[in-house]
Amino acid sequence: MKDRLGTVIYVGKARDLRRRVSQYFHPSR
Repeated sequence: MKDRLGTVIYVGKARDLRRRVSQYFHPSR
């Protein structure tokens, strides 16, 4: 489950993911 592009995408999304997780767990009204 480890691909060359997968790793790059994971790192790039890691930053956006952190923000998405924050909103997912704490959705603003």
